[in-house]
Amino acid sequence: MGGGRRGALPQVILVLHVIALGLYAVGTALVLAPFAGLRAAPRALTLTIPLLGIGAHVVGLARLTPFVGVAPTLSMLALFLVLLQVASEGLFRASAVGVFTGPLATGLVGLALLIGLPRVIRRIPAPKGDDASEKSTNGHGGAIVGAAGGAGVGAAMGYSSAGLLCTIGGPLCLVVVVPAALIGGALGLAGGSVVDAVSAGPQPQAGPPPGDISVPQGG
Repeated sequence: MGGGRRGALPQVILVLHVIALGLYAVGTALVLAPFAGLRAAPRALTLTIPLLGIGAHVVGLARLTPFVGVAPTLSMLALFLVLLQVASEGLFRASAVGVFTGPLATGLVGLALLIGLPRVIRRIPAPKGDDASEKSTNGHGGAIVGAAGGAGVGAAMGYSSAGLLCTIGGPLCLVVVVPAALIGGALGLAGGSVVDAVSAGPQPQAGPPPGDISVPQGG
């Protein structure tokens, strides 16, 4: 029974992430529909679908006990982006934020599922020979995720703040969105670098080789 439950838990986490991915994709399609010339979805629908995805996402992350590596970090960042989208829509009716946060969060969850989330939740140990490659791959994961997330959030905030400028023309909109994205990316890069430094911690030094502790004969 215990082995069956252990085997079922990774599947539950994967299913919850896939459900969240699907709901985020549907929510993103609803947000982007007016920009494609389609009829805008009801506001209650654009709020309910991301909230359902957030519920599944939170449960999946809560069951993700070995929270290490780039994939769980991407999943957590996606959750924060969708929370920002729902808060902006619910409190400020800033549906334009979802134009950036929706596709970015959907892509991050999909990327987390592709690059290693199944491996993390199944606790598959990496081969000893791959330690160096593992460190080089994950050594700057926080900085990369922070820069991408900060740029996305900054662009979303800039687009939401530009308002009328983005309705007048593309160049005027970029005057506000691009600097906001650059500032957000710089702040995210700084924060992610700090997280990488804290996560790495001091490297353990190798101890001296064991000496010959054999007792000499005749003495």
